[in-house]
Amino acid sequence: MEFSRIIEIKNLVFLLCVVTACKFTFVMLHLHEYTQPLANKALQPNFNYKKGLALLYRLSL
Repeated sequence: MEFSRIIEIKNLVFLLCVVTACKFTFVMLHLHEYTQPLANKALQPNFNYKKGLALLYRLSL
């Protein structure tokens, strides 16, 4: 009985790690989707950095 309980806990921890990794990947892909145009804009000479930082702050909320 004790051994099966340990395996059950290990499986739950593994599942939690997989779900967390998937969520992290999903968030990073979406952040990249939003910040890539901003990075391209930042390379232009007349880019307003304060507006860019404000946009990043709003996206992070």
